[in-house]
Amino acid sequence: MSYLLVNGAEPSGYLLSFEVEKSLSSAGRLRARFYDPNGTVSGSVDAGDIVEAYADGVKVFKGVVENISTVKRNRRVYTELEASDLTVKLLFKLARKSYVDATISSIVDDLISSYFPEFSKDIDTVTQTITIKFNYK
Repeated sequence: MSYLLVNGAEPSGYLLSFEVEKSLSSAGRLRARFYDPNGTVSGSVDAGDIVEAYADGVKVFKGVVENISTVKRNRRVYTELEASDLTVKLLFKLARKSYVDATISSIVDDLISSYFPEFSKDIDTVTQTITIKFNYK
């Protein structure tokens, strides 16, 4: 069974389909379509809401709603959602930190803990030591 949760609750429309795209070079994407004759989905979901997608009881996506649109086809009303996974947050974060003689894994662990505590971490330990300074202006 496939279903979506928005802010922890199932939207009260009829989920027709969802599609998840994952890529190593960009943030993952979700597109979902609901039959929504009463506008309950479009009226209860906002940009910025957290959405989770499950297929056969397994979470396959967690992200942020970016776009909600209502489409009318053949006298039927549908609501379509688009979301990006949580890694999209990494694209817009500026880090102002310095690291001297730190391992890569400790830097990544610190950045994720500091800026993205909702991310789960599975970081391989690397013995290579580097020095890095983030100095964005």
